[in-house]
Amino acid sequence: MSAMGEQSAEDERHSIDELRQRLGSFFDDTRALLSSLKSRGVPDGSFPHPVFGPLTVTEWIAFHRLHSIDHIRQIDAVKSAPGYPVG
Repeated sequence: MSAMGEQSAEDERHSIDELRQRLGSFFDDTRALLSSLKSRGVPDGSFPHPVFGPLTVTEWIAFHRLHSIDHIRQIDAVKSAPGYPVG
């Protein structure tokens, strides 16, 4: 699997539905991680975002989820455009 934000040849072989399922699993894993942070001694607080300023860990996760949904919608729009290659 590629690093976050990088596309690999492996990614190209998956259907959009498979990639959505993988993304859903990623978010499930992320929620589980978030719920375990306090017990691991990770302090509350915020981390800087270059545009939105300080975000908490929960806000960062929400931002990434919305950001990913935006990309999924962009991909769907491109793939449904007339002239997009099929198969």
